[in-house]
Amino acid sequence: MNVRIMFLTVLLVTACSPLTPRRVRLVNNQWVPQLQAPISELPATDENLNPKRASAAARSIATSTWEHYDSFDVGIIEFTEWGGLWSEAQRKLVIDQVSTIANERGATVVVYAHGWHHSARWNDTNLVSFRHVLRFLAARGRGGMRCTSDIHAKSSRVIGIYIGWRGESVPVPVANLTTIWSRKRVAQTIGGPSTNWEARKVRLRLQRQPQLAKVLQDLDKIRDTANRTAVASGRPFTSLTITGHSLGGAMLLSAMQQIVFEKTIDDDAPIDPDALHRIGDAVILINPAVEARRYRTFRAESSKKDFGANQRPILLVLSSDGDTPNRVALKMARFFVTLFTPGRWREWADSTTALGFSLADISHRLAVNKSKGKELLDIPLEDLEPELFPEGILPDEKEPSHINLAASRMYGLPLKLKNLHDSKVYNPFMVIRTDKAIIRNHNDIFSSGVMSFLMPFVSASQRKGVLPFCAMPKIALQTPAAK
Repeated sequence: MNVRIMFLTVLLVTACSPLTPRRVRLVNNQWVPQLQAPISELPATDENLNPKRASAAARSIATSTWEHYDSFDVGIIEFTEWGGLWSEAQRKLVIDQVSTIANERGATVVVYAHGWHHSARWNDTNLVSFRHVLRFLAARGRGGMRCTSDIHAKSSRVIGIYIGWRGESVPVPVANLTTIWSRKRVAQTIGGPSTNWEARKVRLRLQRQPQLAKVLQDLDKIRDTANRTAVASGRPFTSLTITGHSLGGAMLLSAMQQIVFEKTIDDDAPIDPDALHRIGDAVILINPAVEARRYRTFRAESSKKDFGANQRPILLVLSSDGDTPNRVALKMARFFVTLFTPGRWREWADSTTALGFSLADISHRLAVNKSKGKELLDIPLEDLEPELFPEGILPDEKEPSHINLAASRMYGLPLKLKNLHDSKVYNPFMVIRTDKAIIRNHNDIFSSGVMSFLMPFVSASQRKGVLPFCAMPKIALQTPAAK
């Protein structure tokens, strides 16, 4: 029996994912990033981006920090197990590239933090799907937001920023299910300290300060700087959307705790609701694998006052009815942690319930026409033509909401956003539950259903942000429909 245990231990150890970055090379004891030459022999198509059918040319991007395609770019920034950067040079390369593009032609920047079982490996399924979405955005013909419609103007460049970390530490089926506790801890370490206990740990490791919040703030400064001169320079505005899935959502929630409030969830110091710090045009957590306890400060601030019509969304949580892993598996995982932490027994529900299933935090319900919900899921992403893509969302008649745009339909499918529990109008923190016709399950995050909601939501938020630069009541998107 001891021999079997020893054999299994050796097997698991040898099967562990490498504790090294994937997109930089070690030169003279320093991790050095590299740019990828423009790919002409590797068009961004499903055939080339599918890891099972990829060519040798596709695999050549395996060590590139900056992937350059005909219609979009992907920058990779990798984080260590302790929350720091593997390579400062890698971060600088990506930030400099984004800054140059944003100030030359405008940029549509989308940040994505992956979750459990994923990494920055060139053919990781999340990265493959992320490239697919970026190519779709670049091909839609919208080209960025301007103060006036100009279908002949040069479009902005689509840029994806992929936040890579060791989400899969033991790539062995079944055995890797036991890594949920360690991977969740690492994700939250990368995001930064949310509790006093985590903050004390950071102070003991001053040489390993979490860097994710700083990276996001650097990108936000680029967006702000570029937009201040966009009109005078005749280029489209730059947008910044930050997204995270599963444990990537837990990571971003920790980062947002620092960015928005600059304090931990255990700190009871009052906050001026008029001085909430925001970042980007929208920060979106999709099926985040995190307990409601870590949303405590956001919940408290949501109920303090009414917000004005100029308030833009700061944090959006999307959670599906079909997210069984968070509804069941996360609850089971949190049960044992909470059971052996007496200090949390008084907040048992918040410590064991996933944020997206916390009834006290769910502020809205998003649904589609039930009779045609399946059709929405069946529409391939590439078939969402620009002319048919929704310009807005059909809000509840009694709630202007953040969107506040004309009602729209896609293929005859109305999206309806319903306010629950009399949530504050223009609340900057929203937790939205969706039905399965929009997000099928835990991993259904790159689908037509998700995109049909997020695109108009982000556009509505960006409109509010750039209105002051235009000094006009309306902003038109550059789209073929504008003809």
